[in-house]
Amino acid sequence: MDHEKGVIVVDAIVTFTKEDYTKEGRRHSSDRIDRECQEMTEQWRRDLPVLQRYGQTQARYDLFLQLMDKHRLLREKRPQGLAEKEELVRERNDQVETGWDLASQAVSVLTPVAREDADCASRLKLAMPAGDLDLARALGSLSALLEEKAGQYPPETEAPALVAAMAPVRERLTVIFGLVDEAKGRPVADTAELDELDGRLYRMMVDVNAAGRRAVRAGLIPSRPPFYRFNHLRKSTRKNPDPVEPPVA
Repeated sequence: MDHEKGVIVVDAIVTFTKEDYTKEGRRHSSDRIDRECQEMTEQWRRDLPVLQRYGQTQARYDLFLQLMDKHRLLREKRPQGLAEKEELVRERNDQVETGWDLASQAVSVLTPVAREDADCASRLKLAMPAGDLDLARALGSLSALLEEKAGQYPPETEAPALVAAMAPVRERLTVIFGLVDEAKGRPVADTAELDELDGRLYRMMVDVNAAGRRAVRAGLIPSRPPFYRFNHLRKSTRKNPDPVEPPVA
């Protein structure tokens, strides 16, 4: 909202939902929002006595600072979250590869036994892993079968060492897939929260910029940099650029 030639011009007075703020935030770079926030903080604090008369009070200024702090923390946390996800994915892949190697070795040891032992043959067939997610169960079944049939294969197979090696892999496989899924979800949740904050901060700055320009027109504060306008978002390379602010009269 602004005024021209004695007429109050309404831009868009609408109620914003959380989804609206998130959608708005996706249009803007978080880094550039932060730069705009730094400039806004300085001029808002400087002109607060006048801006309060236009609704931009100390309470709203304090809220703006709180949102800025939360915004900064999320921006710092995002790379850390992505690194944690990549590390867990690497570990999952390593554990899966090791699990398949151990399962294959166990099957090789038990196959000659199964040729002569119908019980071993049927249980070995049931123990075979159906896929990566089934490896933990399969390793448990194969370990039990190796221990039970210990007297039916030669000691040179070193089956006890194989069983011992399977235990920690089986234990880790029971949790690693869930940890990876959880880690993959965190950046998505963090990004949505960051988008919402981008949108909220952007809308607050739109309101303060409008109030500042009105105060300038009323002669209550001088026109000086950064001129109550967006100076960084205008240069955004996003698909949907920010609307051009009207020039200061």
